[in-house]
Amino acid sequence: MSSLFDSTWEGHLQHIKFWRSEVKRSLGESISNVQLVKGADGTMAVVGLATAPGDSAHVQMVMQAELPDISFGNDFEQDETKQRPTLELQPLFSHKDEAEHSTDASPRKIPSELALHYERMRGQMVDGVDDFKLHEKSGAVLFTTAKEISIFKDGEIKNIAQWRPSSAVLNVSFCESDPNFVAFTSSGQLFIDRDNFPVFQSDASLPNVTNGVAAFAIQEEFERYDGYFWSPTRPEIVYERVDETPVCKLPFTLPSIRPEGDEETMRYPLTGTNNAIVSLRCCRLDTQNEQQFVDLALDVDLRSVVPWLEYIFDLAWTADGDDVVASVMDRVQAQMAVLLIPRGLFVTATELGKGKGIGTVRTIYRESSEVWVNDNKHLHFLPSQNANDCSFIIGSERNDLCHLYLHDTRNADAEPIAITSSSDWAVLKGAFSKVDPQRTLVFYLANRISPTLLSLCVSNYSRPDVGCRVLTPSDMSYRFDRASASLNLNPDIGFVCWLSSVQTLPECRLYRFVHSAASVDPLPRAVFTHRIGVQVVSPSFGIQSVGWGMPYLFRPSSDIVKPIFFEYTSANSGKTHHALLLLPANRNGTAKFPVIHAVYAGPSVQLVRNSWYSVCHNLKYVAFGYAVLMVDGRGSANRGLQFESAIKHRMGSAEIEDQQEGMRMAGERFGDLLDMERVAVIGWSYGGYASLLLLACFPGTYRCACVGGAVSDWHLYDTAYTERYMGMPDENAEAYEKSALSSFVPRLPNEEGRLMIVHGMIDENVHFSHCAKLMSALIAAQKPYRLMLFPNERHGIRNGESIEFFHANILSFFARAFSPPSTALRQEKTVPTSAPL
Repeated sequence: MSSLFDSTWEGHLQHIKFWRSEVKRSLGESISNVQLVKGADGTMAVVGLATAPGDSAHVQMVMQAELPDISFGNDFEQDETKQRPTLELQPLFSHKDEAEHSTDASPRKIPSELALHYERMRGQMVDGVDDFKLHEKSGAVLFTTAKEISIFKDGEIKNIAQWRPSSAVLNVSFCESDPNFVAFTSSGQLFIDRDNFPVFQSDASLPNVTNGVAAFAIQEEFERYDGYFWSPTRPEIVYERVDETPVCKLPFTLPSIRPEGDEETMRYPLTGTNNAIVSLRCCRLDTQNEQQFVDLALDVDLRSVVPWLEYIFDLAWTADGDDVVASVMDRVQAQMAVLLIPRGLFVTATELGKGKGIGTVRTIYRESSEVWVNDNKHLHFLPSQNANDCSFIIGSERNDLCHLYLHDTRNADAEPIAITSSSDWAVLKGAFSKVDPQRTLVFYLANRISPTLLSLCVSNYSRPDVGCRVLTPSDMSYRFDRASASLNLNPDIGFVCWLSSVQTLPECRLYRFVHSAASVDPLPRAVFTHRIGVQVVSPSFGIQSVGWGMPYLFRPSSDIVKPIFFEYTSANSGKTHHALLLLPANRNGTAKFPVIHAVYAGPSVQLVRNSWYSVCHNLKYVAFGYAVLMVDGRGSANRGLQFESAIKHRMGSAEIEDQQEGMRMAGERFGDLLDMERVAVIGWSYGGYASLLLLACFPGTYRCACVGGAVSDWHLYDTAYTERYMGMPDENAEAYEKSALSSFVPRLPNEEGRLMIVHGMIDENVHFSHCAKLMSALIAAQKPYRLMLFPNERHGIRNGESIEFFHANILSFFARAFSPPSTALRQEKTVPTSAPL
């Protein structure tokens, strides 16, 4: 199909605005952080965050809907294509009440601490309620806005912790054993409130030290965003103290943005330099005074147990709350261990170093790899009557693919029992699994059906022999993203999820569990009972139902895009590689489509998925008449450690070869549809890095490249990510030099209009210094390029106007690059096109 708008700057801009709106509509209502709860009286409800359709202010609210009582018989309708009733979420408290409880009527200015928190999660900031927590036993709902903490209980809202600092509030949570205590962090410090009275505040007197907040590397590269954890059985918290004094201090002063003297800096652990120093502490309720908590330090140096310890990548408690569990790794992440730390080892300042701590730190699990050890979200301690012998579930790639294992605390080196095992599919590492100890079940996400389809699955850890049951449809993918990694699941009720495919728009669904006697069927069935929507809000504060939902696309998706999955045996790896080609649905005669190769190519990411989210963000290109190709080659996620390992100590090599091979295979298979004379490549972050390499190494394949937020030199990136894949820079200097973009700049074409560089000038992840270094190399080599900078954007372009401006520029750039090829390009095609590896 062709664009609805003409091919001018104004036409490009209108095209982007139109399709940005359409993509939003295609994603359905904004529903997130959904929880299923069961009250003391047996009533069940869905509670979540949502923005009501029709609310022009786009204010996010806590919403809920009561679940109807349903009896499941053997004849219950299982055909998922049949229409289901809609469960309408309604505000838990009125929009008006929420407005009245906001003491700040001025336009919302986003504090940098909050903005950076969302950057780490790759989340989107919203107005209204940022987050909420439920305390199921008491029925209390804890929710936060940018500057306030409130509790809704028994139909009333009350603000708490009004004594706190005026800065942003993050990571608010109930004490599990006593909901009167609420913890949160603000300005890098940990606080605890009881009935609007401060009972604990961490020591803020130490320079460069935060308490209760995870270190930058842990948030960014291990995706753990909490720095404190409540005990499940006591008013007690284990938390991290992070000292950034030894970490590099980098300036973020740009004369065009900030006035002289208004310098912004941050501590950033550059590759090969010092990480932050992290220590564990504990605060617990004073038994002599229940109006205060006692601050305690760990009386043991964990490095005396594991001398190689560099990262505490996960923290938790055992089920009985008697021990802290610390998962640790070494600097290059080639070995990991799980440590059991008795709570008695935390002592007061006067007791520290005097042998007053009670207990011994034990290593209960360890693992090593010749490649690297990927972290995962699958550690669960099971209830036990014996403190010295409890069992736990853990995820591991010990046999290449990620699977779940059952282990106990008696012998760290014992062979664990496999709960899931297959050489054909893997458990997703980045999504939290969930355990039902009553029924010995574990729920998890896996590519059980296909490498391109993500499903919710269940296994019985006491009966691994019964295998795995897929609970979601075989033709739709479960939505997972970094900002919402937890399963919206209650073993006693069911689960809520967003499902979609490349041909089916996203739908929020409720499934109910049907549990049989373990002797009959040790795994539950899931029954699709309701679609979930949001009640439409009227222009006034009152709520009235005027019909569910909103229209999706202005025409069926099949009239816009034709998705084609294809796979091939790679000549590079000998393994099956997967690709997704998106074609415009309509074709003008025999005309061929120019091709946009959307690339990431780096580790921990999978682009080729049978999900609407793989389609929707490319609709702007498809609707403009371009085909879009995505390829998952070596280095990409969820195909096993060995598939990833091809990039070890050689980033910018095997994964680049595989991307070009995928492009070539698409041309061979669909040459009658694709115009291989007009191929562009575009990517962001690692994808930006890969885009420049593809243009440099294969200038005869790619007409142009849009290089966004690219790492130009791995010396300038952070420790945890870079050293995992590239090793230490002083030990692998040649690998670092070969992988730098400056090494490839001389090979870029000497022709205008073929390279565009894009970067956010306050990017705190891939700093602007990357862009500056790349520009210096381009200038030194006299290579032409186009530059697009965003003064107020970070690593992701978030502002709506910036997004539209960026994408309109891309369309203009591609349109000029796809003009009839020059003589120079035709001559370049006679040059061998292989990457120097």
